[in-house]
Amino acid sequence: MNTPTNPGQIRNPSRYGFATFFKEDGQYFFQFNDQKGLPIFYSHGYQSERSRDNGIQVAIRNAGEEERYERKQSKKGQHFFILKSGNNQEIGRSITFNSQSEMEGELNVMKGITKDVPIFDAAELALEKKIVEARSIAESLELPSTKELPIEKLPRYKFSIIYYPDSEMWAIKHDQSGNSKQFKPCDGKLIEDFLKAHLPAEKARALTTTDPAIASPKAPTQEGIPRRKDIAAEEEFELKLRSYRGEEVQHFAKVGNLGQMEILPKKRTTISNEIFEARVTAKPLGGAETVVIAEVKGQTPAYGRFLIPIYEANKLKPGMYRFTVNIHQGKEGEEVHDYSGSSLVMLN
Repeated sequence: MNTPTNPGQIRNPSRYGFATFFKEDGQYFFQFNDQKGLPIFYSHGYQSERSRDNGIQVAIRNAGEEERYERKQSKKGQHFFILKSGNNQEIGRSITFNSQSEMEGELNVMKGITKDVPIFDAAELALEKKIVEARSIAESLELPSTKELPIEKLPRYKFSIIYYPDSEMWAIKHDQSGNSKQFKPCDGKLIEDFLKAHLPAEKARALTTTDPAIASPKAPTQEGIPRRKDIAAEEEFELKLRSYRGEEVQHFAKVGNLGQMEILPKKRTTISNEIFEARVTAKPLGGAETVVIAEVKGQTPAYGRFLIPIYEANKLKPGMYRFTVNIHQGKEGEEVHDYSGSSLVMLN
């Protein structure tokens, strides 16, 4: 049995069933693993999760039909088979085999596919294994802190976080091993678990955060909606970060290029013209230090919205940050309004 040169294939042994995964080229794939967890069949690339998942169901419906298979032989004499749908469209093809008998054996495994065949995310399965390994190491190691190696003697661990705007898909990658995890929408808890799974046990324990805003952030496209805390109404507001040129910053920005934060009402909601005070902070994802990047007092809303200049963004280093704004409006003895909201942004 030979391994095909398919860029979409997960090469490591996994488990029986259909494994789904997403590659950095922006396409979605699936493969079918035999009882040993080895891939024997893989799909072409799909442009969306939904179309990929539909492709799996088409494969399941046609896998048991002998007439849906086409047996082929490569120029090098290796054997492989193609599975087609009822309209003669190719669903996917097998890896290459050294003999026809070997191919027929795995083809029969394909024919045995039923509706209850397992379907799982290959990246999630790999992450679960890593987490279990990390927990096992953490439980078995009871090293006193006095024996911990100096940080300068530890190997470096490099991670990459990638965002694909076309598909709104995120990916985090451990650069040394090549392991990666794809997710949608952005999930800070998942990122934290991935880091823990790839760090030494002692460092993984130290990474734990108790800040719920950091532990479980929502997608950037769904955040930044400050809500009024007074009982008069429950209208929603939008939060927008803008550059010095006034361009809206949705997911990414250059360090020091943030110019102002804008908070404006949605739909027909209006805000009071009373003076307000506000503070904007930035906290790195998984970090402990919170930096105040803007603070104003005695200002009034402009054109029915809050505009808060940001002067201290140059204090920040590249990385992923949660920007939080807190606004207090109204004088003592009068109607008081408090607003708060946050947005997750990658600085580079």
